[in-house]
Amino acid sequence: MSEMLYPTSALKRMPIETQPYLELYCHLELFGLLIPLGFNLILILLCSYFGFRTRTLPDNFNESKFIFFSVISTTFLWVMFLPTYFTTFYAIYKTILLASSLVINARITLVSLFVPKVFAVYFVANSCARNPSNASEGRNTSVSTNQSSTFEFSMGNLQ
Repeated sequence: MSEMLYPTSALKRMPIETQPYLELYCHLELFGLLIPLGFNLILILLCSYFGFRTRTLPDNFNESKFIFFSVISTTFLWVMFLPTYFTTFYAIYKTILLASSLVINARITLVSLFVPKVFAVYFVANSCARNPSNASEGRNTSVSTNQSSTFEFSMGNLQ
């Protein structure tokens, strides 16, 4: 929507007139850039608020800590990125800054949201499968002794 209202244009500029250096860069009006950035910032702040509210929920919501960490790191990255981006003089440094910020944000999100799931699949699921009595400790379960022995028997046949 903002692209239709504020289209981009290719401009040439000479940042320092005493140096023989000419930049061709994509110029976007400030208001055309602030509309999508403002929408993303509102979403990040809402996610930060709800992540903060859900970080101490019971065991069924144990991923909320990782979601909160991911959103807070994204918020800090935006807080550092925005002033740096708008005060950078050369267009090539703006491009490098934007690309590196996106890569850092993607890696933090990947590590904080995906690695705990992989850890749970490989290590927690294997320990629960080996010893099902440990899996139900501290939780209200309605598994009888017959059912748990059947589970051990079926797991023994699989291995």
